Amino acid sequence: MTHNYPLGKELREQFPIFTNNILKNNRLVYLDSAATAQKPKEVIDAMVHFMENDYGPVHRGSYGLSARSSEAYERVRLLVANHIGPSVKPEQIIFTKGATEGLNILARGLGELFVRELNRIVLTVSEHHANFVPWQQLALQKNCEIAYIPLEGKLGENINISVEKAEKLITKNTKIVTLATTGNVLGQISPIKEIIAIAKNVGSKIILDCAQSATYFEDDYFAMGADALVFSGHKIYGPSGIGILALSPEMLD
Repeated sequence: MTHNYPLGKELREQFPIFTNNILKNNRLVYLDSAATAQKPKEVIDAMVHFMENDYGPVHRGSYGLSARSSEAYERVRLLVANHIGPSVKPEQIIFTKGATEGLNILARGLGELFVRELNRIVLTVSEHHANFVPWQQLALQKNCEIAYIPLEGKLGENINISVEKAEKLITKNTKIVTLATTGNVLGQISPIKEIIAIAKNVGSKIILDCAQSATYFEDDYFAMGADALVFSGHKIYGPSGIGILALSPEMLD
């Protein structure tokens, strides 16, 4: 059976993997972007061009290749800051190996600075392991509590985080609130504005896992009061092995 796929044809043509995986008129259908996204030709070409023309050590030389590599590196920091939101400055952007490393850095760093015995860390029940295990280990190390905000709704209906339960669980003893802006399994879009307000009201730090939502930032989370956010390059059509940890100016200091 031959499929024409008129819907999205121009979009599909930007991704070589689709044109390179046609077998007996059966075209590749890829539904796993929540795990990792395919790469458009524009990204592939940019990577090849850099490797063929400009590759050099970043901030470790004064000659042409090193200077061009360093300029490109810092230009990306500016592009990422602009992508996250108008309030974000380039110096707030830290390059990591991925969202998981960013969350581990935060758990180690904030754990030492802010979390004490019997304090509380608040997550949601639907967090990715990358945003669960580091905080679980911190809670064991510090002998503090972990509380889980439940989801509400039924299968086939709008399932989301319970803001009402969040208000009860995020107490004055809470030092960290961390959650995904979009769920990696159910795809629920979290009520981030409301959760940030609740966390700020009790003086808690709030961390956002934006791995599933970084293709778009409709809101400036730092302007809302977020302290940190993370995401990975490979889930937004970029290469593997690169991630972003963005910190508020206060957290950066």
